[in-house]
Amino acid sequence: MKGVTELNQQIKKNMNNFFLNIYIIPILTLQLIPNNINSQALLPVEVLGVNGAVEVRQFVLKNNLEAQFLYLQVNNFNYDGKVEVKINDQSDWTSLTNSNTNSDAQGNTFGGIGGGYSTLKTFVDLRISSNGKLKNALKNGVNTIHFRYNGKNDSKTIGYRILEFNFLKQDGSQILQNSDFNYDNPSIWKPIYGDTKSINKGKDLWYTKNLRDNFSSPKIIKAKCTHCHSSEGEDLKYFNFSNKSIVERSKFHGLTQLEAEQIASYIRTLSSVSSSSAKMWDPPYQPGPELDSKPASEWSAGAGLDAVLDSDIEMLPYIFPTGTSEVALNKVFDLKETLNIREIPVAIQFPDWNDWLPEIHPIDMMSTKAYQQLINGIGGLRKQRPTGTYGYKNVKENLSKNNVGFYNNGNEKNLTTILLELGAGAQDFLFKDYIDGSGGVFWWTIKDSPGIRERPNGMLVETFKRNIAKWNAVKHWEIMQEFQIAGIKPINIKYAEERQWPLSNWTVFAIAPHIVGDKRGTSRLTDQTKNVGYYESSAWYQLQMTLNSGMRIPVDVAPVDWAYNFDHVTKSSSLNKNHKEPLRLIQNLLKAYQQRDNKMFNNKNQFVNNSAWTMREVSPWRVYSTAKGDTSLFDILDTYEDGLRAKLASKILKMFNDKAASLYKDNWQRANDGTWYKLEKENFKPYINSTEKCLFPNSNGGCTDIQNAIEANSIYVLIPLLRQIKVDEKEIERLKNWSKEMWPLMN
Repeated sequence: MKGVTELNQQIKKNMNNFFLNIYIIPILTLQLIPNNINSQALLPVEVLGVNGAVEVRQFVLKNNLEAQFLYLQVNNFNYDGKVEVKINDQSDWTSLTNSNTNSDAQGNTFGGIGGGYSTLKTFVDLRISSNGKLKNALKNGVNTIHFRYNGKNDSKTIGYRILEFNFLKQDGSQILQNSDFNYDNPSIWKPIYGDTKSINKGKDLWYTKNLRDNFSSPKIIKAKCTHCHSSEGEDLKYFNFSNKSIVERSKFHGLTQLEAEQIASYIRTLSSVSSSSAKMWDPPYQPGPELDSKPASEWSAGAGLDAVLDSDIEMLPYIFPTGTSEVALNKVFDLKETLNIREIPVAIQFPDWNDWLPEIHPIDMMSTKAYQQLINGIGGLRKQRPTGTYGYKNVKENLSKNNVGFYNNGNEKNLTTILLELGAGAQDFLFKDYIDGSGGVFWWTIKDSPGIRERPNGMLVETFKRNIAKWNAVKHWEIMQEFQIAGIKPINIKYAEERQWPLSNWTVFAIAPHIVGDKRGTSRLTDQTKNVGYYESSAWYQLQMTLNSGMRIPVDVAPVDWAYNFDHVTKSSSLNKNHKEPLRLIQNLLKAYQQRDNKMFNNKNQFVNNSAWTMREVSPWRVYSTAKGDTSLFDILDTYEDGLRAKLASKILKMFNDKAASLYKDNWQRANDGTWYKLEKENFKPYINSTEKCLFPNSNGGCTDIQNAIEANSIYVLIPLLRQIKVDEKEIERLKNWSKEMWPLMN
């Protein structure tokens, strides 16, 4: 949290930038210090319920003429006009849209109102004619601000939350002070009804009550409350959903006021692990400093919205805490170390818990028989899937029966194995007995299978798969929380981190549009803008990496598909010239190098294959540019610190050279067929195959960042380019000498 003086300085800077750009660079979160609740505006403002729901707050202005901007931080501002505002006794409401407001830099990059971010910082310029009526309504003394939910065409949500509001002067300084606000405290929340009968009734309703699709729909759905959430409702307790939010959402699904209050009372009395710091708008697992110092049970809460950096440059002291000297960088860029990305904040907001929850539960997308196959596993489909041991239901029953310690004992049936079986149930359901024409198995990315054919008529394949992916992620979270697995290190895995989801399958990144989208190559869903699709693909991939980077287990593209991680950071950085993330890309590269340093190539008798040090992920050309030759993202590093680009490129190259030097020439699999984990044959003569449009083409002439180039050619082209950007000459020579050994015909 920033102090008032520092905050005011930051806001002034933001406002200056507002006049230079179309949008405002984000202000920092306001510090809220409880004082006298009777004289303070209570935050958040939960504007929830049916269309037209209204909430009001009061505040005092000494000089109303100073107010030039209204600042709002809004959770669930997912379409134009959803938030309506009026001041005092105005008869008309001001509807907030992208046309009469401005978002902070990040929010603007990812689509503004209705964009990727679940929580958005919004600035209303009171000086423009469409908003001027708000300014004119302000007065000296006590003012009342009204917030209304415009939900006329909203069949999915129940409103929004105002997390912060303030008025800003011309120079960007805040008018309302910390002492003008009080923040609601979940630790003092109580059940609406404390008697056993009401709580038991709420529990029964949670598991058995027939639900309506939404407020206005007469359609009864199959799913009960327990289906979309963790089974007992632990997620609502953990993320501190308020009584009001639980009540209004229950009414949304057709429950009476009394029934809704009974469910809320049941949730309040759960004995499950809960978090004192989690808020339902705070993105789960958002990285932040000292997060590991908290109990493992608090990790899901993340470091909060305050931990989301305003810009990529702010990562610098976190990723390099002792500076960027030669000695300091050598400690960070070390293959044998494990970079703790859980505590390195990033300039991208992770999805909040509501983004995890399926919009349509699988039980409402398929037959009862098919749903049982999904939760139970479909039984021995593939030889590595033993009948009756995998799938959500069986894994949970086995963990309950045998406890975690039974599996974490170093035996063949280990903790990682049984957790792998958890995700296999959903994967195999989509796959079933389907194999595409090439004989390959695509799991989440396939477009046809007996499982997929279960979807309702007219439902897009991507809608079906994404809701299964979300259900799968929630069930993983449920089991991690219920059995407190995140803080357990599998004893049979040498490089397991202090906390992680200790398994090797995809858990959350299958939610990414890039994976399940019908037009997968676009990295967005059918109805998504590029801005939203690029954000979601990058955010879910980054979250997957944060949950588990792989523990150096020899795997192919799970739990992280590194080349796509890089690609998504690059794509999200292409959306706006004022929001670039070169340090997040460096972080991804560094983590990938460390994870690919696994036991598959510590043994001199093992081949370097697709489970180990694969050039697709570690190709030296990645330290210079994109495959097309665009250096603009890395060029920004020199604006952070003079010579930083060359420093970081040198250290990544050193990591490559160190590993390459540890391998025998014969360790590498060879082929001139462009296979992504093979090097060209020893008799291959490198040549310059760059074109005007592509600096590092692959064997098919393609130019994408997700595939490897012709590696011998790429290094041949790369070496003089590295000299141009002043990469360490010693490391360039090491690369040149290694290349000469691999391809003796290289000139």
